[in-house]
Amino acid sequence: MKSILALLLVSACGVAAGQEAPSVMLQVKRISSATEVRQNWRNRWGASDKDFSRTIGIDITLRNMRSAAAQVSLDILFVAKLSAGTNLWVFDRQIEDLALDSAKPYTAVKLSKPLESNVRNFAWQGFKDERGGRVEGYIVRVLVATNIVKVSASSHALEQLGGDEEALSALIQASREIEARDERPPNRPMRPPPQRWRVQP
Repeated sequence: MKSILALLLVSACGVAAGQEAPSVMLQVKRISSATEVRQNWRNRWGASDKDFSRTIGIDITLRNMRSAAAQVSLDILFVAKLSAGTNLWVFDRQIEDLALDSAKPYTAVKLSKPLESNVRNFAWQGFKDERGGRVEGYIVRVLVATNIVKVSASSHALEQLGGDEEALSALIQASREIEARDERPPNRPMRPPPQRWRVQP
């Protein structure tokens, strides 16, 4: 009985190993960037408090270059840089499982969730306080199981990051810690100046 089970296991492994690896073509274009600005207050000396909400959109085309259907995962990461410092973090991640038909490419437009930030500008003091972050770019990966098949990104540095599973996992973990510390959106509005000092937006 043990020998039969061993034979079946070897045969199954042989079939898996003999399967043709999927071949895909991935094209990604950044198609939109939007920024909404809300001025909370400003005074007669040029100080102001503004909230920013930024989103980006990308157009994705994915083709199966083999005749057999392919089961893949599309992993989309939108990356920001903290306003205070140079740290990156993933502010939005979208994962989609796909069955790629060779006859029909997959096309989609993906929008990031809003990235919130706040800028307090004290002009007379030459001082600016920024909280939150700015959009750095995107990483799009195609995976079969846990194997990376294709990577496309908005910069060479992010493309390298997307192909390094260990480094990307560290970034995702750091992103969770940033969110836990609430370093992303400010949500801590500074007390505005007295009404008599303020200028209407």
